Amino acid sequence: MGLRHTPKPGEVILSPQRPRRRDVSRRPLDKLSNFFWISHTPKKIFAFDRRHRHSSDSIPEENFYGTFSRYRKIVHNKPADFYGVDFTGKPLGSNSLIGKFIRYRLGKPSRIVNKFVGGTLPLSDALQQTWDQKNPGPPYRSGGPFFSAEMSLPQSQNSHYVNVSNLGYSGVTSDERATYQGYIIDNGFWDTDTISNYRSGKPSARVLTAYHTLAWDRLKPQIAKANVGQFIYELKDLPHMLRTTSEGFAHAWEQDATRIRDSVGSKFSKSVEFMQPRNAADHFLNHQFGWVPFVSDLQSMIHVYFESRDLLIRTVKENGRWVRKRRVLETTDTDTLVNHFDTPSCIPGQSDFIVNGQGHQSDQNIMDFRVVNGFNSGGSTDIRIRETKTVWAVGSFRFYRPEFDDNLIGFESQLANIQRLLTLYGARINPTTLWKITPWTWLVDWFVHLGDFIQHWDDFVNDGIVAKYLYVCQTYRRDVTKTVQFYFKSGTFAHSWQRSFVTKRREPADSPYGFNRPWSSITPNQWAILGAIGLGRTPNSRINTGL
Repeated sequence: MGLRHTPKPGEVILSPQRPRRRDVSRRPLDKLSNFFWISHTPKKIFAFDRRHRHSSDSIPEENFYGTFSRYRKIVHNKPADFYGVDFTGKPLGSNSLIGKFIRYRLGKPSRIVNKFVGGTLPLSDALQQTWDQKNPGPPYRSGGPFFSAEMSLPQSQNSHYVNVSNLGYSGVTSDERATYQGYIIDNGFWDTDTISNYRSGKPSARVLTAYHTLAWDRLKPQIAKANVGQFIYELKDLPHMLRTTSEGFAHAWEQDATRIRDSVGSKFSKSVEFMQPRNAADHFLNHQFGWVPFVSDLQSMIHVYFESRDLLIRTVKENGRWVRKRRVLETTDTDTLVNHFDTPSCIPGQSDFIVNGQGHQSDQNIMDFRVVNGFNSGGSTDIRIRETKTVWAVGSFRFYRPEFDDNLIGFESQLANIQRLLTLYGARINPTTLWKITPWTWLVDWFVHLGDFIQHWDDFVNDGIVAKYLYVCQTYRRDVTKTVQFYFKSGTFAHSWQRSFVTKRREPADSPYGFNRPWSSITPNQWAILGAIGLGRTPNSRINTGL
């Protein structure tokens, strides 16, 4: 190792230009325990010591380091009026001039009152935070957990420039008028919608677990298009279903006849028993767990009968091949009026529009005050929250049934045709069918979901269903709108400010066998299947297709 050179006075030392911070994106994740990721631009990723990071960027370590490995923060550029400007076009401050109240006499200004902000307004903010991991590529053939939170928070945003007056009343002329010329800005009051609602968008490990099983069930290949096996077994309940339904119709008829015969119900008959809670419950269960599945099974069998040729061709084509699917699991859209005030909540307020020395109901006022709920009101404020959420799943699945393999010898045999039809009609006897025909298992599934476990085990063992990738994704948007309305003498003025908070989330499956099936639980037989179809495990426990 050479000695460090000590420069002499006046000596210039030239050295290669070095980056301000080291790019450690290629280092193993276990060596990044003291770093978190921040990107100031989409193409530059820097690592900072977590002991010196800002408190507002702190997140739970057990969630961040166990699920994500990169953090990026992007500040969005917004127009000047998003952050607020004063009457002269300069950024807003506590002493900013936002407008002027002018009183005219003989066509000339006789009194001018400047309107200032009069307080400290919080700064507007618009940024996007992203937690994810760096995936190999391009091309990108694998993905991991992802969370993005984007907010738009116009704390001091301007409205349009207004020029209003008290013209419109008798005795008020253009030469003898009062006007306000300037901006109307948000005063920062949004009732229960506080800034903390936008600063709490930190990711947690798993929040979409309620959709994991549903995603697998909705996207997996449905080889059996009907359920003949269960249908045949449950035909034993058909006489009881018919008897319960017929008694219901009979009692309903008797009750109607009794109601017509008895004017005030002074006489009772046994038909009144039809309205007892126990009888109503019997008919509800008979409909919900009897006729609804019965009719659904009939429709499925009829569909298979008329579309059997196309279903056979499609199943043979998809057998042993990857098929990409996407399904929407849930959508919600709510719009709620959070609060209503009979006064405009902004700057200037309604009290600023009262002409000096005049009462609320004076014709000299710029604002047309009205008595609402016993109070003088010059306008109103509405705060509404609209929340939309969409949850969907996307994945690529593969299954294998030997009777649908057209490369095997004997594919065209009559026995193979019968096997394929039995599979399509759902006439195979398997653990799932045995579980469904066992009495009261539907009640067990309400609490422990044992039927889902048996169904998944059947998918893996009998149908060879695996996923190249499977993600559950969610987009959530929260828009808070504050609408202020003024009752001016020259007309009604209304303006709205809006805050928005958008999150996007993606959660990958734990293994090719779905969620809650980690790699450590995969059996040697399942490993053999994965190896045969070219799937393997990447260093970050994600699915690797080997392509």
